[in-house]
Amino acid sequence: MCLLALYSSNISPKSSNPSRGMSQKAGTGFYYGSRLLQPASDVTGLSIDQVNFVATQLAAILLAVPFHWMLHPSRVSATTRHLFEFIFGVILVFFCFGSQFIHLCLQTLLCYVVMHTLPRYSHGLCFFVSMGYLSVLQIYRQIYDYGGYTLDITGPLMISTQKLSDLAFSVHDGMQKEEKQLNPSQLKYAQKKIPSILEMMSYVFAFHFVMVGPTAFYQDYSDFISGRNIGIGQSSFVSTGKYVTPQPWMISLKKLLTCLICVVLVTQVTPLFPVTYVKDEEYLSATFLYKVAYMLLSVSLVRAKYYFAWSLAEMGCVANGYGYNGLKEDGTEDWDMIQNADVWGVETCTSMKLNMDSWNIRTLMWLRRTVYDRVPRHNTLAVFFISAFWHGFYPGFYIAFSTGAAFIFANRSIRRVVRPYFLKSRPLHFFYDVITFIGTRLCNVYMAVPVILYEFMPVLNFYRSQYFWMHIIAFAAIFCLPKRPSSRKKTE
Repeated sequence: MCLLALYSSNISPKSSNPSRGMSQKAGTGFYYGSRLLQPASDVTGLSIDQVNFVATQLAAILLAVPFHWMLHPSRVSATTRHLFEFIFGVILVFFCFGSQFIHLCLQTLLCYVVMHTLPRYSHGLCFFVSMGYLSVLQIYRQIYDYGGYTLDITGPLMISTQKLSDLAFSVHDGMQKEEKQLNPSQLKYAQKKIPSILEMMSYVFAFHFVMVGPTAFYQDYSDFISGRNIGIGQSSFVSTGKYVTPQPWMISLKKLLTCLICVVLVTQVTPLFPVTYVKDEEYLSATFLYKVAYMLLSVSLVRAKYYFAWSLAEMGCVANGYGYNGLKEDGTEDWDMIQNADVWGVETCTSMKLNMDSWNIRTLMWLRRTVYDRVPRHNTLAVFFISAFWHGFYPGFYIAFSTGAAFIFANRSIRRVVRPYFLKSRPLHFFYDVITFIGTRLCNVYMAVPVILYEFMPVLNFYRSQYFWMHIIAFAAIFCLPKRPSSRKKTE
């Protein structure tokens, strides 16, 4: 559910409130970013903040080429690469958000001071400091741009909050805990020393993922800067003098194809089915089947905007070699480190767990590392609450994530109790997969509507018009199905 700031509603004649749509396009008076590309905004019809966002992402891709070849870790020092990342990251953020870039600096400096002055408690304090700083800016934005969609610094701050809080936990794991106390993920990312201020600023402002991610964990980023991810600095490199040279062209073409498909969907198809129509009296009074079908189509199309933004950001990472994760068993290159959404997985999965595992993958990993693995009890509920809190303070976020939590618990109950009865034969298993495929599509869009509508009353009216039918099914599965696993033999 990340990238909420990138969502901008498309108003059509179906909308009962076209003035709201016009204000969203014109309502960029508070926007601090550059107006240099205003002519492009006038020609394309996109708001200046959206034009600037695309421009900075394209600039990041162009910058990645000389960074990858001219500042290769075999040619220059890690300090040089850190400086390049930081300087050009600041330039891109300043171009897009103007003086608001200072908030990324202040948030990073605060966490740096906490790590040095209170190392024993720095993990928890940095989590609250970074999340608190983000929350203050989100509240401020909610006051001056209530219900608006104009891009501002809270987008990059959401990413930096993930980076800084995870880094604080990694430093605490490496400096305050023994190895036997750590799980494999914590042991892999544990840091034995606090990064320098340049290293932290470079980590936060890295030009290829400062705007919209994907979130990088510090050890992965440090390995990329030093070249350890391709063999430089390792014993094998010392003995052979060779390092791996990733070939990112094929994965880049795949990301480009995804971007092009999403552009067509966003510009040509999505405007025909504006999701804001679900607030209109005409929609609320329509037949039940029409409302369900329109919800499924319009909300599903919204995902194309996220796929576009993430794929564009991932292209910037791939172009400079970040995200290379070695070779897979079949000998192909593994670039999963930069993948924020498994499009095929999201669109074809047959359970809510698989759906959430395939959507905003890096954020899910951050939640698992900083919340799920750290909270002693009710960690699933804690993950959904922190995720809602991280998004902001509109009521829709909390309704959406509480609904998502209910769907996860219902999914567990159904899989535990009902699924074994459909494993007797292939036709029954296929039928079960078809039903769960359809159910997952409906759950996905049903829980996403509050994130899009933001406000409590529109969300309540929407769910009331749907008779709360999916809530009823979810709670029935949670409270009415047997708590004990089926005695039948389970096969995966």
